[in-house]
Amino acid sequence: MGAGAAACALMALEKWLYDEIERSRSITPWVQFIFEEAESLAFAGVLVSIGLKHPALFARDLQPLLGNFHIYRCQLNWAQYERGEPWRIELSTWANHGERIVKLAVDWHSMAHRRYLLQDVAPWLMLQDKGTLKYLSERRAEWAKQFDNLDENDDHLELFLARFDPQNYIKTPQSDRTVLIEMRLPPHLEVKIKQAQEENELHLLSLTFASGARQYLSGEKTLVLDSLPEFAAQIRRLASRQTSDISQSQEQYRINSIAGGDCRSHRATSHLAFAKP
Repeated sequence: MGAGAAACALMALEKWLYDEIERSRSITPWVQFIFEEAESLAFAGVLVSIGLKHPALFARDLQPLLGNFHIYRCQLNWAQYERGEPWRIELSTWANHGERIVKLAVDWHSMAHRRYLLQDVAPWLMLQDKGTLKYLSERRAEWAKQFDNLDENDDHLELFLARFDPQNYIKTPQSDRTVLIEMRLPPHLEVKIKQAQEENELHLLSLTFASGARQYLSGEKTLVLDSLPEFAAQIRRLASRQTSDISQSQEQYRINSIAGGDCRSHRATSHLAFAKP
């Protein structure tokens, strides 16, 4: 089975599971079958998406997914891919299938829950459900032991563990009888999480910038000259990004984004020059 056929099959499985849930049918036997028989991480992606759309399932059938540290790391990349929308570049290859198929693809990737972060949803559920709190507290202790043997950025691991510490959350009752939940980290972690957020923003920018530049160069969108200062600032952010901690594919995205941006900037300034009397 080719990559394209496999992707379509996984989408069909995911859509079928959504439909079963909407018909109030149990998906327990199918989830159990996937857990027991599946050998590809792609099936975990399907189940995580199901859980993000129906979070209560993470407290029951899909709970084992919350206990796997590596799932969170993979899902972060999946969500950034959906948010960055580099998949729009691939839509040109779907054009020969007709507008209906292209619209289905856009609608699929644009579903809100596909952009949620599991590392945000899981702590929220932990604070709502006692069973999930107990399970994740146990897993957090195990993760801490595992991290002692991992040779990677300790800051990222410390921040990850902090997300699953109930002591780092404050609950404030509201006038409408709801409860506002806010994460309050120790000062040294607040600085680190701000840095991590900036890194994620830059990574997202590196994914979206090239496709955005391509839309302007192809004439699909019109460049507003008033946006050039902001655009130039984005190029500078990408160009100054430290590359020692990113993968080769991420670095290629960064280079492509800068190159596409330079072309877009050149075309914009050229149009401006021709417009002068």
